[in-house]
Amino acid sequence: MLFAVIFLGVIFLYFLLCYVCFRVACVRGRPSDRTRETFRADHILAPFADRFREAGEWLDAQKTEPIYIESFDGLRLYADYLPLEGSRKTIVAMHGYHSSYRSDFSIVLPYYRELGYNILLVDQRAHGQSEGRYLSYGILEKYDVLSWVNELNRRFPETETIVLDGMSMGASTVLMATGLELPENVRAVVADCGFSGGWDIVNITARKINRHIPKVVLSTVNFFCRIFADYDLRDDNTLLAMQKCKIPVLFVHGTGDTFVPCEMTLRNYATCRAKKELLTVVGAEHGMSFLRNEPLCRKTLSAFLKKYGDVPENRSNDESQGDEEQQNPEE
Repeated sequence: MLFAVIFLGVIFLYFLLCYVCFRVACVRGRPSDRTRETFRADHILAPFADRFREAGEWLDAQKTEPIYIESFDGLRLYADYLPLEGSRKTIVAMHGYHSSYRSDFSIVLPYYRELGYNILLVDQRAHGQSEGRYLSYGILEKYDVLSWVNELNRRFPETETIVLDGMSMGASTVLMATGLELPENVRAVVADCGFSGGWDIVNITARKINRHIPKVVLSTVNFFCRIFADYDLRDDNTLLAMQKCKIPVLFVHGTGDTFVPCEMTLRNYATCRAKKELLTVVGAEHGMSFLRNEPLCRKTLSAFLKKYGDVPENRSNDESQGDEEQQNPEE
């Protein structure tokens, strides 16, 4: 009898631990906003605090239009639309895990405006003002990308070019979306520090916490994903989408990224069957490539978007013939 009680107690504690891990990994959290944070002196972002504050002030000064859509599974999703008068090209910005567009894109937004883009700043499901309790590492979010693109084309039928831009989980989201049937005016993708799949990144993150965590724990966490969130971490991944991708992709990653290993982007790049370019920024940490080497990132983005993200009649014949190309900071 005592043995049975102890056994049941251990089983209960095991499933409780796995459920806690599931909540940490997959349940809505408080999104970050670097434009309003006060960083400690030893924080990795402390040297850029003024940049984020100025970017936040710039963003606050812009006139944005709130847009709501309904997701394929009935969630009310939110985005801020930042229009540029006369522009027929739009960037769709998808932020990362427990983050926000203010954290992930505020620094680069003024540059995208210089390049002549409208910008759709999305709150991913289970983030910000969008509904949803569970996030899914791009597995369900990829369908949200398609919904946002369709909404843009419905509201602004004059739109000739749409560029999908994602950071971290947002990068994997837009990469997975390329495996869907997207409208023809989705012409390019920018993927900054994306991972190769939800199962992969959850495994890597768990191993960093404790390298001795048995696989059965992660399988049980995935069981909770199926039971509560209606998806399986193995349902889809970025690599599968890259085998079907037909849209030109710019892959960006910092070699100093300890959260999402740069090797994941290298695998995504190697698997991608579309026209592609790769930018690795030496020493840049997670999501910090633009901060660490802004001139290089500006140059690379400008060239890539001119080649693939411009309206078709503004491209030269040479610019429309892109084969795969790799760029490195040393070049």
